[in-house]
Parts: sequence; structure tokens; C-alpha cells
Amino acid sequence: LLRIDFSDYVFPKDLVGTETQTIEISGKMNVAGLVFSESKVERLVLERLSATLDDRQRLLEIDNHSAEYRVLDASQFADHGWVKLSVKMVGVRSLNFDSSSPQNMAWKIALQEELSQKTAVEARAILVNQPEIERVMDIQIFPAWKKTLPSILSHIELRTAFD
Repeated sequence: LLRIDFSDYVFPKDLVGTETQTIEISGKMNVAGLVFSESKVERLVLERLSATLDDRQRLLEIDNHSAEYRVLDASQFADHGWVKLSVKMVGVRSLNFDSSSPQNMAWKIALQEELSQKTAVEARAILVNQPEIERVMDIQIFPAWKKTLPSILSHIELRTAFD
């Protein structure tokens, strides 16, 4: 955002009415612009986004190279030195199975109960139908000769691809 003001123009009056390729004009030019710290904006965006996540989610990163800034309102810039910006950034969020919040623990236990004693195929079907889970990477049952997940819930380990 740049604001340029020209004032006190002085045109060469002796050239009025004549054709010329160049003329010399003197005057004053005031240039004002908006400068801000992208890292401070990124921190603010992180805070705001983190506040919108529930206890089962975590924000892993924000790609600051993806930042797009758009001026929404600059009417107060001249008098008060502020503008309203729209900021768009790309980030990665993930499930947080390690969260100890009551909401997360209840969800995790309910999911483990649903997975208990299911085959890998049945477990995959349950997991892909969870709105919080985007993709099921792998289901491992140990020992290899066992065909179903354990009945002991603490033996069912849930992880994300980012863990």
C-alpha cells in the first residue's frame, strides 16, 4: 500500500502550446507506505488459528511463503496510520492423540472400544468413517499370527503420520 501526494507543481510556462518530447516539472512528492513484520503477522495468525482448534487437533506448521495479504480498508491510514488486512496462509493441522483433555480422552477411548477385537479391514472401515481422520496410513496387528486388534484398550496405539 503506497500513498503518493504531489503538490506545488511548477510547469515551464514558456513551453505552453509548443510540442516537445520532454519537459522539466518541479514540485513536492510525499510518499507514505505500509510496512509490517511478517513474523509478527504469522505469530498472530498462529494464535488465532490455534484458538479455533479443538482439543483433538494441533497446528503443526504454517508455510509463511504461502502468505497472501490484501488490504480490505485503508480509509484510516492517513489519519490514524492503520489498515485492515486480510491474510491467507497455508498450514498443516493434525489430530493430537496425546492431548489429555477430557474431551479428547473420551473420544480416543470410544474409538479404541470401537476398534477392539476388529480385523484390520474392519478397523480401516471404522477409521475412514471418522470425520477427524483424513486418511488411514497403516494398521499393524502384533503378533503377526493374530487376526484382530487387542481387547485391552491400552494396547491399541493410535498415531498420526506426523508423530
